[in-house]
Amino acid sequence: MIRTSLTACVGLLLHLAWSATTPPGAQAEEPATPAVPAAPAEEEPALEGEAKKKHSEELSRYEKRYKSLKNRDELLQFLNEVEASGTRAARDWFMDYARVVKSAEYRVVAFDALVKIGTAKGLAFVCGRHGVRSSEFIVQTQAVEALGRAPDRRAVAALLDAIADSAVKMETRGAICITLGKTAPDDAKVQEVLYQQLEDRRDTVRAKAIEALGYIKDERSFALLLDKLQNEKNANVREGAAKGLKHAGRQEAIPALKAAVANEKAQPVRAAAIATLKALGATAD
Repeated sequence: MIRTSLTACVGLLLHLAWSATTPPGAQAEEPATPAVPAAPAEEEPALEGEAKKKHSEELSRYEKRYKSLKNRDELLQFLNEVEASGTRAARDWFMDYARVVKSAEYRVVAFDALVKIGTAKGLAFVCGRHGVRSSEFIVQTQAVEALGRAPDRRAVAALLDAIADSAVKMETRGAICITLGKTAPDDAKVQEVLYQQLEDRRDTVRAKAIEALGYIKDERSFALLLDKLQNEKNANVREGAAKGLKHAGRQEAIPALKAAVANEKAQPVRAAAIATLKALGATAD
């Protein structure tokens, strides 16, 4: 466990520079969050004997090294090394770290590491009350985006539960759309939910939902992407459609994308259309 503050380890200057952790005894209680299922955590065998000793020693080494760090570069190198080890102790250390870290940058590193290490328990942590189901929407969004960077179908149920919660803010809802599209585009329930999000009154959510449909790569979604690019009144949604066509990866979109570049007044839409044309091996002229 992370038992001492970063200040006690490396001095006041480093504490102010990082603002990375809070002593466990000093952190404020989290408000209660809805009791919804996270990703299922498979039963792990209890550690005994030599395995238990090795696990404890590895955690102690991580803690000792962490306390010795003097600057940001050393911290990032250390976090990368812990992730690369991919051990059960590494996962457990990152779970403890993610519970107390205050820096958004380092919290993202912790979530990414837990998802990449890939154990069911680590995945359940990211999907649970310290991640996707946190009371803070920034933490929720960071956890969802981490799941999108290393898609794992075991997270789909937890993501579907989260997007069904009306209290989830639009930034997190939009991130869930993208992560669901990346993770399980062939899942019928995921497809249903993405189409439902197109009816959301907030254009931020609709834009992410239409972009996510690009991962489905079927005729229905492709036709809708083209229609939204050409006929949608909201520029954010048109931009999302242009990005979605990049995910779809179909050459048939090139004429519509070139027309958008020629006629579109909103610069973000034009930029997205140009990027998609480039990805498809075409030019804007």
